[in-house]
Amino acid sequence: MAEYNLGKLSHADFEELVHDLLEAEWESPLESFKTGRDGGVDLRRIDAGASTIIQCKHFEGSSFSTLLSKLKSQEIAKVRALAPARYILVTSVGLTPGNKDAIVEAMYPFILTPEDVIGASEIEDLLRNHDEVVKRHYKLWLTSTAVMERVLHAAEHARTEIHIAKIIRKLPVFVRNDAFPRALQALEDHRQVILSGPPGIGKSTLADILLYAHLEDGFLPAIITGDLAEGHVLARAGKRMLFYYDDFLGETYLGDRPEYLGRKEDKALVDFIEYVQQSEGSRFILTSREHILADALQRSERLRQSGFADHRCVIELSDYSKSQRARILYNHLYFSGLPEAYKEAMLADDFFLEVIEHEHFNPRVIEWLSTLRRLRSVPAEAYQDYVTRLLDNPEEIWRHAFEQEISGAARGVLILVYSLGYFVGLDDLRSAWDVYEPHCAAKYNYSSAPNSYRDALKELDGSFLRYDEGRVLFLNPSVRDFMATVLERSPDTVSDLLSTAIRFRQVADIADTASLPESAPELKAFVQDNMPLMLSAYSRLITTEHVKWVREKGNRVGHHVDFSPSQKVRHLVEVSDDLQANGALDVVRQSLDHLLSSNDVTSLVYAIQGFRESPWLNQGVTRYLIDPAVDHLLEVLPFAMSDDCLTLLDAMQRGLSFEAPVRKHIDDVIDQIVHDGFSEERDNCDGADDLTGLRDTLTRMQERHAKNLKYEIASIDEALAELEDDNEDFGSGDGLAVSNQEEPARAYGDDDIRDLFGTLFD
Repeated sequence: MAEYNLGKLSHADFEELVHDLLEAEWESPLESFKTGRDGGVDLRRIDAGASTIIQCKHFEGSSFSTLLSKLKSQEIAKVRALAPARYILVTSVGLTPGNKDAIVEAMYPFILTPEDVIGASEIEDLLRNHDEVVKRHYKLWLTSTAVMERVLHAAEHARTEIHIAKIIRKLPVFVRNDAFPRALQALEDHRQVILSGPPGIGKSTLADILLYAHLEDGFLPAIITGDLAEGHVLARAGKRMLFYYDDFLGETYLGDRPEYLGRKEDKALVDFIEYVQQSEGSRFILTSREHILADALQRSERLRQSGFADHRCVIELSDYSKSQRARILYNHLYFSGLPEAYKEAMLADDFFLEVIEHEHFNPRVIEWLSTLRRLRSVPAEAYQDYVTRLLDNPEEIWRHAFEQEISGAARGVLILVYSLGYFVGLDDLRSAWDVYEPHCAAKYNYSSAPNSYRDALKELDGSFLRYDEGRVLFLNPSVRDFMATVLERSPDTVSDLLSTAIRFRQVADIADTASLPESAPELKAFVQDNMPLMLSAYSRLITTEHVKWVREKGNRVGHHVDFSPSQKVRHLVEVSDDLQANGALDVVRQSLDHLLSSNDVTSLVYAIQGFRESPWLNQGVTRYLIDPAVDHLLEVLPFAMSDDCLTLLDAMQRGLSFEAPVRKHIDDVIDQIVHDGFSEERDNCDGADDLTGLRDTLTRMQERHAKNLKYEIASIDEALAELEDDNEDFGSGDGLAVSNQEEPARAYGDDDIRDLFGTLFD
């Protein structure tokens, strides 16, 4: 079996590989001598005044008979016109000795010997002899048999098989841009990097390639899809781990990740980053839209002070040179499977240059315009107009498909998927549909077909949605962006959601979106005029579960699907502040009663902070809301864990005030817990990750609040040292073969790009 998969290379990739291999083998420079689609010359070598022409025929996957037919019908005439002293044919087709003899005969008298016919097996030999060339051509290296085996073996130990398969499908079209070496250097220097930038710029693709390269180097993958608790579950003591958290702050805005507000996930994030930085073999890749990251930094003092965003790699359109943009478009078209008529339309009048230079060029748009299933209603003669409209205003393409090309049931499903938030299980979607659809059918006087839901899912598969292990996801974040505009401009749809919501967040997200300065006027007006309807929906959804437990790869994993009890309180406090009405106070009281049924110290602290920060609620007339929360906090505090104690101490240090007797009681209880040394919590630690987390918390408590925990920290260090001795194993990689040096672009001018696109049909 071949070690390298030449089928992952485009014609241009193959030609560049041959150029580098022959230069290395002959130790002599070669000219790239492209003359477009019909010139017959790819590379040239001048030796003592005589020219040798090297022709590259990338027919990987085709038969020898196809290659021989092309040589006889097209190439021999071109070679006669060029009259070279020597002609060398390099092809990705596997050749037998008899095949080579037939080629020599067909190309007589220009091919002098069978050694001047280089087939797939000879290319394999050259690659084995020139390792530096292999590493330079990262796409070939990443898809080699050895690398694929190592990556897939790593994926067996985590729920990453589907994700790795997606990355492998992306590799042929991937183009390294100037952000790649910056991101790789940040990982090497700081063990973590945040990839940020505008939608569609290529953050997730870059993160995927970084992930893939690290898996080849012996790292185990830990792909986090919910909250950071997954990272601790997936971590393996003594193993080199690559943690990957895509859109860690949400896909559209910060509210997509309710746990960041309701569970102080900012603290968990800072703690986890410190854990990674203290772990010799760990790396952490995160992605976020730049405006969402800026919003999170503005909201969270803890994130700002931590400096976690200092090591971020902002990806911008300027990171793509003109030649890199050209190669992105070329690769997508080359591997697209589009009929030749569409490629001809792209080439006509140099239209590809307009696409490359367009101000809205980004990889996601290029993927869209080169995907055949998305062009089923676009004839080839209208392709240029379609591409222009897509680049000028991508939202309008979605809007046309949403309004004209899908059924009403499919539109309803998309509305529900958007409103249900980040993690949407098929069972949850069905539950929402069973309430939403009868309501709409009665309100708008239509009959719902028995199989409308199932048919809608099929209709949307691959165009708007994708389905993964019982979960529903938008095909890409731009669909979610578009659906946000649909809801903002449709008061009737918002009303339908409020009447049928099954999750608190469906209502809260509407209110939060309406409060944004850039929100549509229609939505702002609706919320202001229909607050009784919203308060009724809030009241109905106070007790919804906020964590959904699912079984993944034999493990029980929790995903945040709704606001937590404390987040509900905080949200409703903000709503009450805006309204200053008794109706809102009644709903706040209901949410507080629900919160008091739990013993979660951190949630209570978070809720009390919300009361204290509310000018209207923090008055004598509303003490009946605050006092029960404080009383319950004092009741459950003796049973608090170390994280809870640290959260409370930090909050009081930052200004959370209590009356003197309450403050003294809190200090006494925490001092008693510290005196006991958190012994029970330490005894219940399960492995190195739990011990490391406890050590980090105790260290912060000692440094920030002058608590003497030296003995406890030392005992944890001893336990960790014993575990490290037992599990010393940081993988088998020899270091990343992907270079973090910038690659010089091969093509700059328009003529070079025309030559590149001239090979689309080779």
